Parts: sequence; structure tokens; C-alpha cells
Amino acid sequence: MVKREAKNPNSDSFRRFIRELSELDIPEADELLSEHRSQAIALATDDGRKFNEKRLSARTAYQAGRYEDAISHYVELFRHGQIQDQDLFSFGWALSRAIQEILSTSKQSNFSDIRVGRARKYLNYYFKIGLKGPELLHTIILKHALALAKEGYLEIIPFLQLWGAQAFRPEDWQRDVLVSEEVGGGSKGKKRTLPALVESVFMRAAKEALRSKQKDHVDFVLPQLEKVAERFPDNAHLKRYQAELLHVIGRNDEALEKALAFVRSMSREYWAWEVLGDLVSEVDVKRGCYAKALLTSSKEEFIGNLRLKFAECIWREDPRRARGEVEQVIRCKQQQGYNIPKKAEELSKRSWFADAKPIEPSVSFYEKFVAPADSYLTAQIPVQLAVVDWINEEKKFFHFIVNKSLDGICLFSKYHGTPRIGDIVAVRVEPLILEGKKKTNVLTIEPSGDSAPSHLLKDFRDRVRVSNGMGFVEDGTFISPAIITAENIMDGQEVAGRAVLSYDRKKARWSFAAIEAKGVR
Repeated sequence: MVKREAKNPNSDSFRRFIRELSELDIPEADELLSEHRSQAIALATDDGRKFNEKRLSARTAYQAGRYEDAISHYVELFRHGQIQDQDLFSFGWALSRAIQEILSTSKQSNFSDIRVGRARKYLNYYFKIGLKGPELLHTIILKHALALAKEGYLEIIPFLQLWGAQAFRPEDWQRDVLVSEEVGGGSKGKKRTLPALVESVFMRAAKEALRSKQKDHVDFVLPQLEKVAERFPDNAHLKRYQAELLHVIGRNDEALEKALAFVRSMSREYWAWEVLGDLVSEVDVKRGCYAKALLTSSKEEFIGNLRLKFAECIWREDPRRARGEVEQVIRCKQQQGYNIPKKAEELSKRSWFADAKPIEPSVSFYEKFVAPADSYLTAQIPVQLAVVDWINEEKKFFHFIVNKSLDGICLFSKYHGTPRIGDIVAVRVEPLILEGKKKTNVLTIEPSGDSAPSHLLKDFRDRVRVSNGMGFVEDGTFISPAIITAENIMDGQEVAGRAVLSYDRKKARWSFAAIEAKGVR
């Protein structure tokens, strides 16, 4: 009633409603009702009515989509100490909508200093009004900051420190899956997994920390990055940034451990080998890692720094090829219209460079150096014995089992020899999680002359019970119908053979399955 009559502040009814509202006995614990009463009573003064009009104008402007007008009204209320708790979120949402408009317009017509300046000013307003998370609005503000950071207009680490590194919602830890629609004859239904917001934010923060090399930045980012990496073990980039940050602060052993883990899972990515090369101290391994990286990528726009690192590793033994690497970088940058890297200029001014006749980069030359890198990568993984338990001749691969929790598949082309069921092989493997699924990365595999592990392979001799074409030995060993038929095994007959550890999916249990069995006469 007070708000309704506030347009006629001199009327008897307005004064009466103000008096009655003031005299109401409101429980002290009811803070919300007390606050609303104070707001209504404030309408009895000229200033109170003035600021109420500002408040109404701000809400009207927001509802009409005039977000910057709404912000102007809220800023005046804030400066005069007239902002109310229920206004704060409205103010925050107006700031968010205005920043979104600036970002959308900038993406279409390129960013300008004026628009970026307004966006940064509104982000500053958001922190001044003191809103916190976890909250949807808080998350959206962070997304705006991340968009500006990716364009180089904002540093995400100082922003994240103000925003609150613990203020993520559960939804911010979830990845989104996009399903493509059929467009122009393209594939329909193809799925693409997008990183969670937490992943994107801390990968950006890690890049900044690596660029600045400031200890306080590294100390802030590294613990958070470790939490994110635990949540998303299939993201090799998180391990990469962990390794590089650990190296920055001198924890080199830990850095190498992280690097080896992601290189084994991302061995087809040039950057993985380049990072490992940066971290190792052995000259032959470093050179081999850079050579592996150059063999892995042919995109010149990405590998300029890599070529220069390789050149520094080989110039003493082969200055002609080192000069060829440097000139390739210079030529590529000139063709693309970019500045020549300072490192390339520095190398080109050295005495060995002037005396050397350049030789163009070649695959065959790189291949001479890769062996130490390959050996270094696999040497950290212990050799385990495994048994070949089935073979797919049509698709040219075989399956092996190491134990109840570890098995894998190997292509014939990666195996030196002809695999047979029951063969003992020596393997180096690494368990991986890719897109939420458990995988086994086979690093090395070769025939072994060692005896079969008893937990994997056993000899048996006993009488068999044949039922519905399937054989069962007293100790639980299963004999498949194929073997029963091929060897003409009869019910009650004594049989002997070998059996491999096997998982029965129907009964959800482990047992042994015969790989060969013959009747004993």
C-alpha cells in the first residue's frame, strides 16, 4: 500500500500507511520482512522516492534489453549506498548481459579497445558489488572472462583469484557432447566431446603461468591443475601442463614422470615429444625426442621453434643440416608474412652457420636419432609376461592376458613372429582411460622364452563331463565345443591338455578354459 500511494506522498492515506507500517511488530529473526519494510518506509523521504524511481527505471531498462542503461541506474544506486540486496543479482545479470552483447558484437566485427574496455569495466563492477559463487551468474561471468583471455585482453589467473577457485558448480565439472546434424552431405550423428569449463579455465591458467614463470602463479595453478587432472585422466594436455609447471619450479623428477605418462598416450602428437625433449638432460635422448617430433608433424606453422631446438642439438656434428633447419624456419616465416624468430636470427649469426653449406631437412636423417628416445620412453615400464589366449586371423590381431585386471590387443604387424594360442610373450603396457573407457597401450611386445606364469596357464589331466557339446573337468576347466568335436572327446573320458585363465561373462567369474585337450588312451 505504501508503494502504491508513493506517487502522492502528501496524501493522508500515504502518511497513514507509513505510520501503520512503522508500528508493526516484526520478529527480529525475519530479516527479509524487516528489509522490505525499511525499503518501503524510505519512500517517505524525497531521496527515498528518488532512488526508488532509479530502481524501477533500472528494472524497466533490463526488461527492455537496454542493459547498459540498467547498469547506469544501478551504478548510481550503488555509489549513494542505496543498492539493496535484491538489486545486487539484478545488477549482476545486467552486467553479464551487457558483456555478452559486447563479446557477440566483437566476434562478428573484431574486438576494439573501446568495447573491450567497457567489458573489463563491467567485470570490475561485478567484483565491487561482492557477488560470490557457486552460482549460475558467477559461472557465466567466468565464461566471459575466459573469452576475453583467449583473445589476449585479460589474464585469467588474477581474475580467477578474485572469482574464487573453489566456486565452481557441479555442472562446471561436466563435459558436453555435441551430436552433429547432416549438413551438405556430411556425417550425421557424429559425437564430439567438449571440455568441461573447469578444464578450459585451468588449461588457460596453466598457459599463462608457463608464459610468466612467476612462482606465485605456478603455486596457485599447480594444485588446482592436479585436481582437474585426477577428474579427467584422459586429458593428456593437463598432464603436459603439470609436467611443464613442475619443471619451472625445479621439481624435475616429478615433471619427467608426468611427461612420460602423456607421451606414451600421445606418441603421435609432435608436441608431446617436444615437451619430453625439453625436460630430459641426456643429449642423445633430447635430440631423439626432437627428431621424433619432426617426424610426427609436417605443419610448418607449428614446428618452427622445434626445428630451432633440433638445430641447436646437431650443429656441432652436422652444421650443414643444422643450417638447413634454421633456413627452413626463416623461409616459412617470410612466406607467411611473420617476423623471423629472434632465436633463428641469433643462430644465423654464429660462425658455424656462415661456414656451412645448407642441407635440406629430411625424414631419413631424423630417423637416425629416434632410437634413444624410443628406448627412454619404454625403459621406465617394467616387462611383464602374458599369454596369447585368442587370435583373429581375419582382422590380423591377437589378444593377450597379463592378469585379471590387465589385458590387451596387438596387431600382427607390430609383432615379430607368428602368434599362436598359448604363446608366452613379454610385454610393456600402460593402462589408459580414453573418453571414459579403459584401454591398454602396448609399448613393446615380443616372444618370450620364459616359462608360463602359473596364474595364467596350467596343464591339466582328469576325466571330463560332456554336456550339450561342452566339456567340464573336475577342477573347473572348461573345454569348448570346438575342441570336443575336433578331438572326438567322449563323456567320462580322461583328457589332458593346457588351459588359460579366462573370464566367463555369463557367470561373471574367472576360471580356466582349455586351449588344447586330447583324450588319454
